[in-house]
Amino acid sequence: MAETAHQEASIPDPLRTTDSPGTSDSLGTTGTPTAPEAPRAPAAPGGPEAPEATAFTLDRLTRDVAEILYIDAEDVSPEESLIEQGLDSIRLMTLVENWRADGARISFVDLAERPTLNEWAELLATGA
Repeated sequence: MAETAHQEASIPDPLRTTDSPGTSDSLGTTGTPTAPEAPRAPAAPGGPEAPEATAFTLDRLTRDVAEILYIDAEDVSPEESLIEQGLDSIRLMTLVENWRADGARISFVDLAERPTLNEWAELLATGA
């Protein structure tokens, strides 16, 4: 009986690498596989990666809101609901993220529940 050569189907192994760094295997990968980078833990308050808090004055808040609403700062009323002045949830979330990047400790809900600039200035003065 004649023996026939039996070849197994070659299934590419995405983690397989070549023996020599800098050469490619059949998948075009090089070197030794690396594990995905683990997510970083958030920086501790006041740590090296914590953003430095800036002053959240009524003037600054007014300018930021006016800019996101595409209106003049003089047209933003600090006593009137910002929702009634055209602020929507997407723009509010943008403000929250921008202010957090500058060191504010606020949430979307904090601001949505108190939708006037005067209330925001008070909240940010105590929470920033």
